[in-house]
Amino acid sequence: MQKMVRTGLPFKLHQEHHHHGNIGWLRASVLGANDGLLSTASLLAGVAAGRASHEQILLAGVAALVAGTFCYGRR
Repeated sequence: MQKMVRTGLPFKLHQEHHHHGNIGWLRASVLGANDGLLSTASLLAGVAAGRASHEQILLAGVAALVAGTFCYGRR
């Protein structure tokens, strides 16, 4: 991709190199972490709204994290 850049008079053409083709893993990691946190937090809010004990809330949270790890951890 050539772009006109003012480096003085007259204008000169130079080549720009961007390394954005290999960044898909970062996007997938961020979206996956966001999904995991949101779904676990939503589950815990629902369990807590049902007036569960602290032990039951903790158990539900650990179960959700373990299930999410198995679900997203396998390729």
